[in-house]
Amino acid sequence: PASRPAVPLGGGGHSAPPCLAVLTVDVAARGWEMEAAACLERHGVVSLPALLSAQQLAEIAEAVALADTDPATADFVRLTRNAEGRVHKALPLGGNGREALSAVTATLWPVMRRVLQTARPPLVGAGWMRISPGAERQSLHKDVRGYDRHPATGELAACYDVPRALSVQVQLSDTAGATLDAPVGALEVLPGSHRPDGRHGGRGAV
Repeated sequence: PASRPAVPLGGGGHSAPPCLAVLTVDVAARGWEMEAAACLERHGVVSLPALLSAQQLAEIAEAVALADTDPATADFVRLTRNAEGRVHKALPLGGNGREALSAVTATLWPVMRRVLQTARPPLVGAGWMRISPGAERQSLHKDVRGYDRHPATGELAACYDVPRALSVQVQLSDTAGATLDAPVGALEVLPGSHRPDGRHGGRGAV
């Protein structure tokens, strides 16, 4: 998924966040799986451009299009921050959706198995979002209810005390050309905020 570092939080004496180049791993390089897993451990986020093939992206887009036209698709918009101008629905796991997600999982598996440390990770959920021009900017948040780390937090558990989860975002639209003057919806990430090591992912260590 594409990512763009956000403005660092004030206070705490921490250094500026790494640039996108530091968060990007070349999937054509030998040993990219280990480097991607290491980046996730260090920063809580990794960008893997060109990992998925054009065919895989087309299959995901087709599954999304089918879900968009199906009135039975679960609608998440009431749970969405700044929902105006956004369509947010589930990606059904039948037919095309299952095949598309299986292909993505197989491609990511060399990284996932190292990060999740299991041979059979459960799928917690799958969904998609379409953002229209003029939609409001969302404030920084973590897509795990109750676990945002940029506000004040209490004591956080160490990484070996809690289960791990991995969020995967696939950009079907090119947002690489986004700028502050001409934003096009690129994902912004505060490096460190999603680290699996809770103690080092707290406000003072981001």
